[in-house]
Amino acid sequence: MSVGAKHDRSKSLVSLFLNKKLARRFKGYDFDGNGYVEKTDFEQAVAKMCEAFGHGPDSAARQRLYDLTMQLWQRLVTTADANADGRISEAEYKNAFANSMLVTPENFEQGYRPFCEAVLDIVDVDGDGRQSLIALHMLLSFG
Repeated sequence: MSVGAKHDRSKSLVSLFLNKKLARRFKGYDFDGNGYVEKTDFEQAVAKMCEAFGHGPDSAARQRLYDLTMQLWQRLVTTADANADGRISEAEYKNAFANSMLVTPENFEQGYRPFCEAVLDIVDVDGDGRQSLIALHMLLSFG
């Protein structure tokens, strides 16, 4: 097999792997399963996660996670919603990702890192700055 053919084959395998990974991630975002990612999907995911870890509506950690999640939603819809209908199809999501529009070093530091820290604060149910294995297992069940 030529070097070019090996490169094309490995590129197509990576593309196949990435396509499956993106489809799975999209389904994780599509909380209600209607085939689109919408603001309500993000709101429902925050509520379910916070309730699972004992954070009621008045929790400061819950409000922080909600605010950061809405910022992520705004970035996602602004970047990926090609037809401006207020929701994101799987094809729109994959296209935005393929064009390196969703994750850059800058938006990771600005948006994703604070979001991840807020999620870890939700999971830290006893406030000791650490997460238990049980809590991390529960977190992973959210997608």
